Amino acid sequence: MSEVITCMAQRRARFWTVALTEFGVYAHGRTLAVLQENLVGALALAGVPCSGVEVVADTPGLEAMRAAHRAYEAALEEAVSELAVRRTPLRDMAAATGVSMAEVKRVLAARAERVEESAGFPRTVEGFSEAG
Repeated sequence: MSEVITCMAQRRARFWTVALTEFGVYAHGRTLAVLQENLVGALALAGVPCSGVEVVADTPGLEAMRAAHRAYEAALEEAVSELAVRRTPLRDMAAATGVSMAEVKRVLAARAERVEESAGFPRTVEGFSEAG
C-alpha cells in the first residue's frame, strides 16, 4: 500500500520549492497548494506510488512558532493534569487555563490514552459484548 509523503518546502524568491532527491523529483509553485499539485504530478511522472503528499512550510520563523506551540501544549497538559489530580471541575479547569471545556476534555483524553498505552492496557477486551 502506498504511503503519504511528507516534505519540507522552502521559500525561494516568490516560489515555494521542494526537492525530493530520494525520488529524483523537484517541484515548485507560487502557493503551497500549487506546489502540492505540482509535486503530486511530478511523483506520478516518476512512478512513485503514494496516497498523498503533505507539504510543510519550512522557515526559521515558522519553526520557532511550532516550537512555541509545542511548549504551550506541554504546559497546558501539565496544568490540566495537576488540576485533575486535585479533582477540579472541568468548568474551573477551563476558566483557570483560559481554554474551552472542549479543549480541557481533549487534553485529558489524550493524556489518558498515552497513560493507557504506556501501561500496556488493551484497547478492547476479547469476548466482551456491550449487548450483555
